[in-house]
Amino acid sequence: LKAEINNLQGGEGSLVLCNLLGQILFIHKVYEEGYHEFSIYLKDGIYIAAFVSGKIKTTIKIVIMNQ
Repeated sequence: LKAEINNLQGGEGSLVLCNLLGQILFIHKVYEEGYHEFSIYLKDGIYIAAFVSGKIKTTIKIVIMNQ
């Protein structure tokens, strides 16, 4: 999982990955802006990634297709 994080409020944020049932699969605290890589294996499917920092919350849909 790769992420470019550019907007930390208060010096920290959290990256959360959930499946479509809302089950949390991965949580990681982030303390620096910039490019980050996270080691996590995911089965094929659709996931929701959310980044929360201060009053900002950004979410995206991720489609995983392992080959």
